[in-house]
Amino acid sequence: MGVLDEPFRGQIPPPWFMALGGLERMRAWGRLVPAPPVTRLLGVRPTHVGPGLAACVMPADELMVGPNSQVELWPLISDALNMAIATAVGPAQYAKPLVMFGNYFRTTRAGLGNILAKARVINASSLFVYAEVLIEDNEGRQLAHGGAEAAIVAVDPAPPLPPSPLEPVDEPIWPTPDPWQRPAGTNVPLSSWETRDGIDIMRDLAAGTLRAPITSLLDFRLREVGAGRVTATIPASPWFCADSRGVSVSILAALADMTAWCCGLTMHRAGETLAGLDVFIRIFRAVPADDRLVRAEARREAMSDDIAVISVTVSDADGRVVATANSAAAPIDNARRKRPRRRPAERMLCTIMFTDIVDSTHQAESLGDAAWCALLERHHEVARREIALCNGREVKNTGDGLLVRFGSPARALDCATRLRGALAGLGIDIRAGLHTGECEVADDDIVGFAVHLAARIQGAAAPGEVLVSSTVKDLTIGGGYEFESRDEHQLKGVAEPWRLWAVR
Repeated sequence: MGVLDEPFRGQIPPPWFMALGGLERMRAWGRLVPAPPVTRLLGVRPTHVGPGLAACVMPADELMVGPNSQVELWPLISDALNMAIATAVGPAQYAKPLVMFGNYFRTTRAGLGNILAKARVINASSLFVYAEVLIEDNEGRQLAHGGAEAAIVAVDPAPPLPPSPLEPVDEPIWPTPDPWQRPAGTNVPLSSWETRDGIDIMRDLAAGTLRAPITSLLDFRLREVGAGRVTATIPASPWFCADSRGVSVSILAALADMTAWCCGLTMHRAGETLAGLDVFIRIFRAVPADDRLVRAEARREAMSDDIAVISVTVSDADGRVVATANSAAAPIDNARRKRPRRRPAERMLCTIMFTDIVDSTHQAESLGDAAWCALLERHHEVARREIALCNGREVKNTGDGLLVRFGSPARALDCATRLRGALAGLGIDIRAGLHTGECEVADDDIVGFAVHLAARIQGAAAPGEVLVSSTVKDLTIGGGYEFESRDEHQLKGVAEPWRLWAVR
């Protein structure tokens, strides 16, 4: 049974929700109304919303990888743009998406942490709103840029007034993780693109002998594959709903984008790279979430030695055109690519620490943009001081948290506990996760199972808690620390349960 066969989670907001102003609506998600189904499905969620502003994150892990072996960015691009645009509409109004576009700067591969989208309104009138978005990885590198325009439309019929007072809601607890938190499954090996033509890979995807994680999540299926043409479908599932009982624009955009990539990749030759350049999407009508199939047909319009142009038509189950897309990509001979020289990876024993600010979204909303940015800067200053005192090395800044490596578990524990106390004095609660193990260290990056495990341990920590693996506990016996058992945890992506310990 696939994910979409399960009962959907989350809630489509009640009718009174649209009576709120756009900014109030965006700030209500997760506090006054439960998260919608599509958020439960994909894990794209806001971290900050302000007047004309929205920041969202999406997990960068394998589950979001599409048929091109890259992370599918359009759910994040679309959601960030639509949230920023929504802040510009008034009560009993909504923003009807008209066009969206994106330009790609670099290949987006799966990894640790989140991908960040920062969107802002450029122009707003009584009729239209225009916004732009910048997409960054967890190292601050720019991945893509995009924009969107929407029409301001009155809600018809007029929504009822919201209840007074508005009471916070408690999100239900589910017996299994949300779909985006589950193991990713298999992916098209990157080595396949070096040795096989793209049309053969696309045919294997159509036959089901190869799968891509996000295509399984969305039940994206290739129905027809030929040189320069493909057809794909997804069901109009209730899992895809956001603020209405229709399929979210972010899902329609992802369908168009993935179908375009599959079409372009039918022309891929072994030893080449197909570099995405841009995509332009027009939205014509909504699609009800009635479980019937939404169909996307893509064909190659033009191709030279320098550029390939793909057009996509998305239609509903009644054959009506829902959206169109045009995208461009450049085939590049891998022999022409200049790869940066990297220091050979060195395998070494490290203690890894992940930290995260507790309830950062609520704090950002409460403080406002300027005060929140100032507090983040102070957080980084204090953290870097404590890291230096404990001989640690900052690897990545995740926005509201850090990835740090140490040569000693005792120094990592010292840093985590000192940092917890120092930041508490600023009114900042953190959670931290630590594990010791062998890692591949090269240049300014670090990879390996130990890094993955430390990230999952941090995710299991309670607010204000420093949580460690049994390995860290055993290696620091006699160091003056006391530990409380937190029993065994089944961590995402880890086969066996791990016993975790909280530092007093």
